Amino acid sequence: MFIHNHKTVRRVLYLSVLAIAFLTSCRDTTCRELARIEQLMETSPAEADTLLASIGEPQKPSRKAWYAVLKTQLDYKNYKPIVSDSLILTATYFYGTPYKSISRHRKYRAAMAWYSQGCVYSELKNDFAAIDAYLKAKELYPDTLISYFARTEQNLGEIYLRRQMLVPAESNLKAARLNAERLNNTKMSHYVTYRLGLCALYNRDFEQAEKIFSDIKSDSSYASNYRTGALLQMAKIRVFNDKDYSEALLLIDSYIKARGDINTSGAALSLKADAFYAIQEYDSAYYYYSESNNTQDIEIYTRCNNADKLTTLALRSGYNDKALEWYGLYIDYRDSINNIERTRDIEEIQTAHKEELAGQVLKNKKTIYLLTSTFLVLLFTAILLIAFTIYKRFEEKKIIKKQSELIRLEKEINNSSIELLLLRVKELSDDNSEARDVILELYRKRLNLCKNKFMQTAGANILIDFMMENSEFQFRKNEKNVMLDDLKESYNQVFADILSEVPDSNSEEMMTIVLKHLKLKNSKIADIFNITEKAVKQRYYRLAKRSKSDFINLFH
Repeated sequence: MFIHNHKTVRRVLYLSVLAIAFLTSCRDTTCRELARIEQLMETSPAEADTLLASIGEPQKPSRKAWYAVLKTQLDYKNYKPIVSDSLILTATYFYGTPYKSISRHRKYRAAMAWYSQGCVYSELKNDFAAIDAYLKAKELYPDTLISYFARTEQNLGEIYLRRQMLVPAESNLKAARLNAERLNNTKMSHYVTYRLGLCALYNRDFEQAEKIFSDIKSDSSYASNYRTGALLQMAKIRVFNDKDYSEALLLIDSYIKARGDINTSGAALSLKADAFYAIQEYDSAYYYYSESNNTQDIEIYTRCNNADKLTTLALRSGYNDKALEWYGLYIDYRDSINNIERTRDIEEIQTAHKEELAGQVLKNKKTIYLLTSTFLVLLFTAILLIAFTIYKRFEEKKIIKKQSELIRLEKEINNSSIELLLLRVKELSDDNSEARDVILELYRKRLNLCKNKFMQTAGANILIDFMMENSEFQFRKNEKNVMLDDLKESYNQVFADILSEVPDSNSEEMMTIVLKHLKLKNSKIADIFNITEKAVKQRYYRLAKRSKSDFINLFH
């Protein structure tokens, strides 16, 4: 039979050369044993680990790097403790990041080295290094229909989800589920689907979250831990969206019963306390918040919520010393959470990785550029690059400074307990006048922090222009919406406080008093809402009259 297609001929020759090279390179015993272990690793990790231990670590660099990848993966699969990155660094140093066109076999080995390094750093709780390694691995896999490519997406999604970076988390988890379905990997598909439900829940897409967790709960093909966990997630939806606290308590009790161990149900007990708190059964709420703190599996987000609510409950009962103790713990937990998340550091890793890929593409084309460019063009390009780099660094410093200020402001706002600030002044007894003054001072501080946060936005610039212009000023297209949206985002905690103080207040009334806090004249506020100045005054007085305390006056 004759082959007439030249591309087919080249492909056959290429594969033949690869096969010969592979067989030639694997003539020694160590190579054949490592190849056998690599195959066995996917079906019987324990047996593969025993076989790997019997051959010892090779000394030849290529075999040593291959051995390092296999040893790391077998330790990871067999749940052995990983205490150092020294072994896997041998592999990533040897393979590097060969993004350029090389053999499929070599790219796969390099990808597995970086994937394994990501697993190591995940075990060592170094999410930043893990993300960097996983991103490198993802670019190196020669094919997306490789199980480890899907695992890389899954692990990236897991880290982003844990750090509340919901957009990249959802993107990676959806891609991982798609590849898991293509590979018929039901176990991975179930794992990723559960976490996509968490993405929807954290993103307040309660309808989608309800659908996912309801399907998991009723699907017997899911492992019991997923179906049990779905009960807790559905209870969260009942508490935070449906306000169906009776149903929530039934789901929580079902979850705790299914777990069978109260010491591993810290999050459930905290949620149960939230439900009792919402229906004003404060003694039960205090009990379950305290019980949640005594469990073994409680994580820092739950501890922070517990400390916040216990502060308010202690104040309500007149235990001021205990309230100060809980409030101090709340602030410590908030600081720890801010240090843990460090979202901007991860975004910098992603940016650096993209720049590395872009730099590699330019490097691969360097020869073509050198052959087709002249000295003057190169000189001019170099000048432009230098100027662009200087400008870029200058702009980056400005952005970093601005973002640092925003993070500082947000941290200060978050460190002030919402529940403390919502404590109604009129509920305090006469001998608590000092506490009332402290709370009002805290609220003044919050208003100023929100104002400073707003002044960093584009909406603030629009509002300043509006304040400075004459009476004929007209907002350009969407300018008013941008300004109002930035105002809502900056004062979102304040709006929640107002609603707690005056539940029947509407958005226009709340926006009016916030604009008064920004020192806008009644005439300007009237122009924004297309109402009369008298209507502006009426909005303010209606809120002040319906307020249970005098904190509304702080906006004037």
